[in-house]
Amino acid sequence: MSQKIYYGNPKGTNEQNDAYDRGVREGALGLFLNSVVLAISSLSIAPMCRKLGTKVVWAINNFTMFVCMAVICIIGVWSSKEFHSLAQLRLTADPTIRIVSLAFFTILSFSLVVSITFSYLSHVF
Repeated sequence: MSQKIYYGNPKGTNEQNDAYDRGVREGALGLFLNSVVLAISSLSIAPMCRKLGTKVVWAINNFTMFVCMAVICIIGVWSSKEFHSLAQLRLTADPTIRIVSLAFFTILSFSLVVSITFSYLSHVF
């Protein structure tokens, strides 16, 4: 978030340092949201596997990962259009880019919990 969304630099000018700090705070919020959804998803993975089947849950996970990887590319291109030269550095990122980035953090946690659960189960059984 600090470097790719806010285009901050911890060793740059005061403006770049402030942008970096804002990105760190925004990234921490994203990781907090990721943890909350991770906890909720981990409780719902067993009932979901019983209801839908493990193959369907795994397929949903693969599709979610595909979407997340595409979103990473889209966010990178989108934010780079906002900051294409050093003269245009701002202290805040576009609010829409921030919201999409935070949503990406939260969606990614579902895929993480499925991957961890299935990798654990493959070693146990």
